Amino acid sequence: MENNIEYISNWIEQYGLLCTPQYEVGLLGSCYFIGVIISIIPVPYYSDIIGRRSIFLASMIFSMTAEAILIYSKNIECAFFLMIVLGMCFSGKNVVGLNLLNEH
Repeated sequence: MENNIEYISNWIEQYGLLCTPQYEVGLLGSCYFIGVIISIIPVPYYSDIIGRRSIFLASMIFSMTAEAILIYSKNIECAFFLMIVLGMCFSGKNVVGLNLLNEH
């Protein structure tokens, strides 16, 4: 069925979440917020010291790389880690990026 042009591949089939415990499905969504909590204080602080542009660009590069790997990954543990990385990029993209935009 994957050869059908109207078929949408989703994470339930990609990671085999149909018969896994419910906490694994919930943990996949919670890992993003764990990453946000880890980085919400230090990333804006370091952007004041190092510079907002470099932190913003690094966050964008890490985010795009993690998203690309997440699309092709088949391992659920790898997906947990990548969701944490995406959460850690949140403050660099949104908080620091907004301040950088306001300065320009």
